[in-house]
Amino acid sequence: MIVKLKSNILGYPDLSEDQPYFVIGIEADDYRILNDDGKPYLYPPEVFEVIDSRHPPDWVTELGDDGEQYSYPRH
Repeated sequence: MIVKLKSNILGYPDLSEDQPYFVIGIEADDYRILNDDGKPYLYPPEVFEVIDSRHPPDWVTELGDDGEQYSYPRH
């Protein structure tokens, strides 16, 4: 899955507007992304435009009690 920070979003100095980011996991619907400092942080999905919504084939997805998504590569 590949996303890009929306152009009108402020408050995320560790992300660049024109940079595509690979989502390395999803926790409670938030995207885990390696930011510009190379650190894996969770970000709300509404601040991103989805460029490619395909999940890697090795991801395992589970839903929480409230329907929230958790997806990560199979261990």
